[in-house]
Amino acid sequence: MNVDGKRLASGVYESLRTRVRSLSRAPRLTIVTASPNLETKKYLALKERRAAEVGIETNVIVLAESATTENVVTLVANEAARADALIVQLPLPPSIDADRVLAAVPVSRDADGLNPESAVLSPVVGAIREILARHGVLPQGKRVAVVGEGRLVGRPASAWFRSVGAQVRVLTKDTADIEAETRDADIIVSGAGV
Repeated sequence: MNVDGKRLASGVYESLRTRVRSLSRAPRLTIVTASPNLETKKYLALKERRAAEVGIETNVIVLAESATTENVVTLVANEAARADALIVQLPLPPSIDADRVLAAVPVSRDADGLNPESAVLSPVVGAIREILARHGVLPQGKRVAVVGEGRLVGRPASAWFRSVGAQVRVLTKDTADIEAETRDADIIVSGAGV
């Protein structure tokens, strides 16, 4: 199956634009990060640009590397009260407990679905679900190979596939025969970094 990601994204953005225009005011998205590296800065710029394209106001708060877990948790609580949605842009500096920070994002404001209690699908899982639905692929009973077990792709993807009845195998650098595992899969999701 070939996926035209640009065409799919264009349709999703148009649908969002229409939905946002129907609201009484523009939604407000706050993004919190600390000491962003070059790749994080690129993601932030992309998120701001895409949000503006569909009519969502963004407020990016960049904290210094010296920020503490308590600083970020307090900021998240305060900003969540003012925003319609909130994202904690990862990675955070090693001195900040990302799990505590993500758990501090109120479920009702969790745009990335990274709070362990969140009912919102993570963006990756939302994209996977949309791609499968548009191509008429039902994941139930399918053999799924998820390459990588990271917080942003591997973990949420494998959890979602299991929740919809797929047979999931998570593959890591320690997996004996990744080639055979992927060859036998009906669906492959790659979330491995370089």
